[in-house]
Amino acid sequence: MIASRTTIGEKYALELTECARYSSSPREFQAHALVAFRALTNSDRGIYVAAAGEPALTTLDVEEPARRLIEYCEQNFTNYSAEVAAAMTAAQELGGLLDLDFFSIHERSKMAFYAEIVRPQHVDSMIVLIPQWKGRSLGMMRLERSGHPRLHRDQLELALRLLPALEVGIAALSGEPAYRQAPLSKLSQRESEIARHVARGLTTPQIALLFGTSKLTVRNQIGKIFDKVGVSSRSELAAWVARKPR
Repeated sequence: MIASRTTIGEKYALELTECARYSSSPREFQAHALVAFRALTNSDRGIYVAAAGEPALTTLDVEEPARRLIEYCEQNFTNYSAEVAAAMTAAQELGGLLDLDFFSIHERSKMAFYAEIVRPQHVDSMIVLIPQWKGRSLGMMRLERSGHPRLHRDQLELALRLLPALEVGIAALSGEPAYRQAPLSKLSQRESEIARHVARGLTTPQIALLFGTSKLTVRNQIGKIFDKVGVSSRSELAAWVARKPR
């Protein structure tokens, strides 16, 4: 069973990284991500609230009345922030959590957030994920289910395994996607993409995940890039990329 779950998780990770390579914007990628996470966790619907500066809301299988309620919550989040502050801190530390593990039935019965936002949408359980990059939140994903059976820890664990693919994809798309830029002088198209991802701060394993290749392949490619442009470190390569005209 564990092997089967691992295989399924790897399948969705590969699909998600493939989407990251060809998405034209973070929001398009977020929509793909909601489909993958919803299918992996067998949740009823998904919501992605982007970080500041990005289009605010991306949803999957959310009807218009519920969407308006979600938008109201995001616009007036200070009304509920004190109630959910501890849960949000825990989600940031762990990558995500299951609300049923964090709030008891008694606690939820007293919370305005559940009374005014969650219950009117007939949501009985939710997984909250906080993708991050270099200590900075990239937004928040919520996977929700109405009715029974409720979401459980096994599904949270599956979602957490897929979380790195989401984080790498959003980080890679935070600027102009590398594949849409012209190749850098001296480098091929693929080498230029790798050089730009190095300059953005992606590690070798993260670049390997993004391109669906091995860490050894990426390490060898970075070594060849160093030789071609005459640098000996990632920081020197980042400085070289920064000097190139956009």
